[in-house]
Amino acid sequence: MATHADVCGFCFIKPVFGFCENCSLRLCDTCFTVHTKASGHITFSLDKTLSDTVATVVRKSDIHEQKCSSHTTENVSFYCEIHDTPICGRCMRLNHSSCLKSVIDLHDISFNEQQTNERLSHFDELKEEIQVIEESVTENIKTVDDLKETYMNAIKSYRKRLDDRLNMLQSKIESAGKSKCDANVERLQNIADKCKDTYARIDQKRKLIEELLRNNHERNLFIISKGLDKEITEIKEVVRQAKLDNHVVQFGFVENSSLDRTLLNDIHEFGTLQETCDGSEMEPETTLEVENNVQESKKMAEGEQSVIPNIEEQKDFVATQLDRQLIKGEI
Repeated sequence: MATHADVCGFCFIKPVFGFCENCSLRLCDTCFTVHTKASGHITFSLDKTLSDTVATVVRKSDIHEQKCSSHTTENVSFYCEIHDTPICGRCMRLNHSSCLKSVIDLHDISFNEQQTNERLSHFDELKEEIQVIEESVTENIKTVDDLKETYMNAIKSYRKRLDDRLNMLQSKIESAGKSKCDANVERLQNIADKCKDTYARIDQKRKLIEELLRNNHERNLFIISKGLDKEITEIKEVVRQAKLDNHVVQFGFVENSSLDRTLLNDIHEFGTLQETCDGSEMEPETTLEVENNVQESKKMAEGEQSVIPNIEEQKDFVATQLDRQLIKGEI
């Protein structure tokens, strides 16, 4: 439900859009338009990106001299600490009767320049801390970029080492296959050369014998015939050896089962991302350790029932936290 500070102080229907300085009223967009047309009225829209607190809008007059937005005949004379809002006497009686111990009379308040400066000094300190953080963030962003470049270069370098090793092994096995192929070709080529030479030798000897026969050189034929048996035996040996050597030494590639099993089955990571917590004394965890820790946490969570504090315990906890100096503050 909308509070009095959330709705227009003129029509009490629509949400607040702006403020009229002359009337000291929070106005909806319709009423705001009407007041902007009124002669001499000073109006401005409210910044709704900021929380609606006492200090949201600075007035020309002090807060206790302004009119209540809900009860326009009453001055805002009190401040409710619980609701962090200025109220008039009628507001206190109607809506804040349970907050009396936390209601402050604004007429009794004094806040001098020294007190203000003491409070503002906290802002200066916080601004300095923020500036230090911003500078550190800028440096850390550059560090992250450097880490990324180093990380990627390390991966590429490692990959190159692996590639170089695999390329060497591949070149070695390719050379073995090429050598075996060359040996086959060389042997077969030798056989082909011997067959060609032997074929020519037979033709030459046959032509000589036929020519001697045509010329009736019986004595030459007799002498040649004496060596023919030996020559035929030699040719038969060449043919026999050619038949023996005329084969192909079969070869093929057999995968390295150890490499295949290790690379394709046993290895599931190219490497590990090792995270180091800067400024922390915790030991860095590898990716595998992080995954194991997550799994262990899941198992523990499955074996235990979640214990949710009851509403009273939650209220006590919130109240305790609000009482802490760090949260409540001095300002």
